Amino acid sequence: MPRVRYVLKTAKLQNADNYIKERQPMQTMKKMLIIMLLLCSMPVLAEVKSSDILISLLKYEPVPAEPGQNVKIWLNIQNIGERAENVQVRIKPEYPFLGVGELKYNVPPIPAIEDHVLEAFMLVDINAPNGVHDLVLEYKTDTYSDAWTEIELPISVSTGSVALTLERYSILPKDWIPGQPGIVSMQFENNGRVGVRNVDIQIDIQDTPFSPVGSGNKKRIQSISGGQMASVDFDLIPDTSAGVGIFKVPVTLTYFDTKGKRYNESTTLAIMLNSPPKTEVVVASVDSDGADTPSTVGIKFINKGVANLKYVNLELVKDPAYEILTPSNTDYLGNVDNDDFETSEFLIKPKNRQTTLKVRAEYLDEYNKEHSEMYDLPVTFYSAQEIEGGGSKAWVVIVLIVAGVGYYYYKKKKK
Repeated sequence: MPRVRYVLKTAKLQNADNYIKERQPMQTMKKMLIIMLLLCSMPVLAEVKSSDILISLLKYEPVPAEPGQNVKIWLNIQNIGERAENVQVRIKPEYPFLGVGELKYNVPPIPAIEDHVLEAFMLVDINAPNGVHDLVLEYKTDTYSDAWTEIELPISVSTGSVALTLERYSILPKDWIPGQPGIVSMQFENNGRVGVRNVDIQIDIQDTPFSPVGSGNKKRIQSISGGQMASVDFDLIPDTSAGVGIFKVPVTLTYFDTKGKRYNESTTLAIMLNSPPKTEVVVASVDSDGADTPSTVGIKFINKGVANLKYVNLELVKDPAYEILTPSNTDYLGNVDNDDFETSEFLIKPKNRQTTLKVRAEYLDEYNKEHSEMYDLPVTFYSAQEIEGGGSKAWVVIVLIVAGVGYYYYKKKKK
């Protein structure tokens, strides 16, 4: 056990010697007696007891510490002296370590030859380089209450695993028609705390109907910090012959972490091509003897769009303007491909010569979305006499035209 010894000198000893010299005639015994008295009155030894503190690093987690994350530190405070009172420890937040919460700790009294474990937290700067960095702390005890002792504790810092994912993607326009340009936008998220750099995104469109517009099929994001997001857009155009459907497009990712480690990942996009249905319903034929007589009406459903239509059903809606004589006022047409048509016939009895038929068309598109449309079809019902009369007048007109043309050439030839 260390001891500190102090020897105190006083002026009394010097005065005693002078006294003896001046009193030479005095007896030797008296002289010795005085000297002994002086020596007995002087303190010979003074002992001061003290504590002696040693601080060491027990452990820290995680190992290694990661940039952008907290690190928990366990410090062992060892007292190798007498009972330690008023022990204080403070952590100095020096780069790359940042303070989190308490930075100064008051340690409970530590008995002699015992230890105390102190737990502390520090934040590692997100841009901290890999390597061993010193965590600086200071402490003081009751023995030296005004003096702080500084020590350095080595902490290993290294980037952890990265997690770059395709968070979401979107397509504009929503109904992407074959032959029309569109934009595929992808958003990537760095779920880790470690930044990544040189993120290359490549879409594999070799076996798809898509072609790039204005740029290639590969783009780069310079960097994505931990917990951040970044997006990239590709301008594409599908072939006009692509048709409506869902097409799978592979995507590959290549990037590096801060240690230079290379990562390769892949995913797949599902790109949907669609075209709003474009239909037309017309009166194809009329077999009638005029108003208030049974008449057969042919109604044509035409698919003028890009997509095929499924489960097409035509309904002649009941109306006071006509009476439906067929057993059913609906007719199921089935599937109608693009640029094709189907015809339904209904037997009705119109109340008036000029009547508007109300027709409802129902069907599903390529993605099984239901559609329902209403059409108003004006129809004129002629009697047989009107049709024959109209035909006679037509023949008269034709004869007059032929005669006029013949007369014109006859006059021209005579000239």
